[in-house]
Amino acid sequence: MGEIIINLDYVLNGDREDTNSNYIYEMSTLSEWDGIKITMRWEPGVQHDEAHFHAWYSGKRMSMNLSGEIKSGELPTTQLNQIREWLSKHRLEMRRAWIALSNGVEPKSIKPLK
Repeated sequence: MGEIIINLDYVLNGDREDTNSNYIYEMSTLSEWDGIKITMRWEPGVQHDEAHFHAWYSGKRMSMNLSGEIKSGELPTTQLNQIREWLSKHRLEMRRAWIALSNGVEPKSIKPLK
């Protein structure tokens, strides 16, 4: 599927940022530009409240729902604005990615922000 992510805080200390996450899971990269990486994951057997994605920049991570609301984490304002602009152009593709992952299918890549 995607790259394997290991949450070392959980492995070493039993700490989790989010009690619904497994310590090892697959992460699908959907888009990348200017150091920003957009990823999505689906964890079998875990009930998600709403479709969301993760954005990574310079070692920091943020979770955002498909309406553009930040669920956790933070990123610099410039990158946050770019992500919201990108999301406004690709919301339907992100919904399709969420559905694909929920059915065990690798989602298609999405064009980066230009």
